[in-house]
Amino acid sequence: MDDKPRLNKEEYKPKPQLVSVRLLKSTGAAALVEWETTPVKSTGGTGKLNRATVQAADYVDGCVEAAALATSIPYGVAWEEVKFNTPKPADIAGALRQAGIWTKQDLFAKPQAAIGALQSVYRLDLGALIEFAQAAENKE
Repeated sequence: MDDKPRLNKEEYKPKPQLVSVRLLKSTGAAALVEWETTPVKSTGGTGKLNRATVQAADYVDGCVEAAALATSIPYGVAWEEVKFNTPKPADIAGALRQAGIWTKQDLFAKPQAAIGALQSVYRLDLGALIEFAQAAENKE
């Protein structure tokens, strides 16, 4: 017979998962924190940098519980949702040639022209990013 006391299901509380965060700003009952998610090695990805507003009381010794981060208020624009056109290789080649980029030497001599050519085929520029950010802000 085992003399160890046993916990019933109501008494068992799993240890909370803590996430290391950096405190960026604290105002009253709110705190803006930043953390990086762990990259998934199998996909070769990099960690994602995140920012969110949490209750200041949830920030303790450089950590916040994962559950609190999951229900926190995200900070910033969800740039992951920007839609890019998918140009054909022939479109990229044509834009580079129109910009006078025919060789490796041309590419190194005219990097700004190459960037402009890529922007033209992807149809993404600062104006498009501003429109996206404005639309995201209007959703809130």
